[in-house]
Amino acid sequence: MPTNMNIDEERINTYPPPCQMPFTDSNTSSPKPDPMSLASADASSWQELAQLILQCLGAITLLRILYHAVDVARLWLLPPHCGIRRYYRPDAWALVTGSSTGIGLWFAWELAAAGFNVILLGHKLDELREAQARIEAHFPHVQTRILVMDCSKATASEINEHLRSVTDLNLTVLINNVGGVITHQSPRIKPLTDYTPEEIDLNISLNAVFMTHMTRFLLPVLASNRSGPSLILNMSSGAQEGIPGVSIYSATKSYITALTKSVNRECKAAGVKVDIISIVPGEVTSQTNKPAHGFGVIDARPYAKIVLQRAPAAAARGVMVFSPYWAHALAFWVMRVLPESIRLRAFVALVLRDRNVPTQDDTDTHSEKPARTTAR
Repeated sequence: MPTNMNIDEERINTYPPPCQMPFTDSNTSSPKPDPMSLASADASSWQELAQLILQCLGAITLLRILYHAVDVARLWLLPPHCGIRRYYRPDAWALVTGSSTGIGLWFAWELAAAGFNVILLGHKLDELREAQARIEAHFPHVQTRILVMDCSKATASEINEHLRSVTDLNLTVLINNVGGVITHQSPRIKPLTDYTPEEIDLNISLNAVFMTHMTRFLLPVLASNRSGPSLILNMSSGAQEGIPGVSIYSATKSYITALTKSVNRECKAAGVKVDIISIVPGEVTSQTNKPAHGFGVIDARPYAKIVLQRAPAAAARGVMVFSPYWAHALAFWVMRVLPESIRLRAFVALVLRDRNVPTQDDTDTHSEKPARTTAR
């Protein structure tokens, strides 16, 4: 049996020798990191983060450019999928204001070509009958009706009384086309202070009040269609940017665009299946508008066809303001990105050019004999 002395010796032998015991000196510390190295590492991390952010922004920008490129191709360049036929049903009717001449007449013509029965609204019965005869002779399967109203003077009660005669029809399209500049004496283009009070009232009534009453009365009729969507197409103008010399006209065209957006959103919020879109044309040659030839100028007939081909697709996608003709859209985009000083010079040049255009009566908007008016 081992003695206590032997046990102690065995315990001692199990410990490592003193030279193998860990030794720390309280006066000795681990080496400190180099501040320059830390700063360099931090800078490198920030550079990597910045590069990642820039790459993400670049990818987002590229995707946005590609999306807009596809958008441009679909809305302005590629053949439209269905066009105005989106709103066609058996016995469908369309109402076009200011449809005795100009763009309005060709709207009615293209609608008849698409199979719609057409209601022609204007202020001169003889011209409306002439337009009606032309359409019926070329499209014998199409029915037509005539509504005679002076759009610059019609009261709300008069408008309602005339429109009650069409509430029994299967109305699916309303085109608020009528518009123009009313002046009783030359020049047609003049500053606001040269307008008479009567001219101000007539211009606002023709371009804004009349189309508002039309929309208010016929929107429930259009919304009552159960077999598909309906369309309200409001004709605005590039003048909505604010052209000097036609301040009242410009203001009413901005009003049309704002009203279109508001009523469009009201319909969407309420689940009403009526597409509402504001069309913004540039220079269009017609019987009542003779702009000088230049980039973007187009005749009324092909322009009306382009509108009815491309606007329905834009409206169906939720677009509320649209320039269907690519040259007009490009010109408006250029004007928006230019500095105001350059825009002002362009507007002044436009005003000076139009002042030299011979005056004539506008036959598709109102019964006054103005110095000259324009349908857009």
